Amino acid sequence: MIEFEVNNRYFKLPPYPYHIETFALFGSYMNEEFDELSDIDMLIIIEDCSRQRLLYRKQQLAKALQVPINWLSVYTKRSFANMCAHGDYWCWNLKLYAKIYYSKSDFIYHAFDTLTPNVEVLRLMYYDIESIEEEYQNFIDHRVSAEELLNLIAHYTRNACILLCYLNKVVDFKKYSPAKQCYTFTDITMPFTFEDYEKLYQLKRAYKSNSQSFRYRIGYHYAYWWYEKYHEMFNIVVEKANEILQDDFVSPLISFVPNERK
Repeated sequence: MIEFEVNNRYFKLPPYPYHIETFALFGSYMNEEFDELSDIDMLIIIEDCSRQRLLYRKQQLAKALQVPINWLSVYTKRSFANMCAHGDYWCWNLKLYAKIYYSKSDFIYHAFDTLTPNVEVLRLMYYDIESIEEEYQNFIDHRVSAEELLNLIAHYTRNACILLCYLNKVVDFKKYSPAKQCYTFTDITMPFTFEDYEKLYQLKRAYKSNSQSFRYRIGYHYAYWWYEKYHEMFNIVVEKANEILQDDFVSPLISFVPNERK
């Protein structure tokens, strides 16, 4: 039985009906940034199955846990192993900070051991900006709201700050401190203030905690302003990556790689 308590809420979940391999908590609950707006980030790895079956089990799990479905990150063993094998940066976050409450086998530990310390910064940044461009076009076409656009911009702005920290040999996956760290790097000028970032991320958290009814009076100009600022941040990270990764860059994650693989 998987049992845990978060913010005075007690959870109990049998792993067997859902074919659970691993259950873990990550995010704000684990890095001491938890408050009344925080969701409870749950990682659930299940036995290999079709995508349709995975989505069905995700719905079942959300119902069993009585939590919003967007609190759950559900993967098959095959997909999670592939993510780790390709050095996914989010998997590094899980390896360093997630708390594992249930493990049917040692699968997740073996998967973590395959993580490469060399993060594909440029690939991640180009993927992110493509997602931003698609969502911005949806916003222009009135298919998504300003809140939805800013939710995505906040997510990828945080990612950009995390990757800029990585390029400066700082490992930090939290919500606010990666942005704070970026202001200490003397060779760059951030395109927005920390207060700007803090407001943006607070909007994201309020939206995510109640996306069905949340509406903040956000005008077109504010959304467009952040769209432009993200592009400036994108250019800063890409320029830094092109400059640094051509040299003998040593990843700050190397110290977390098992000795036999160094």
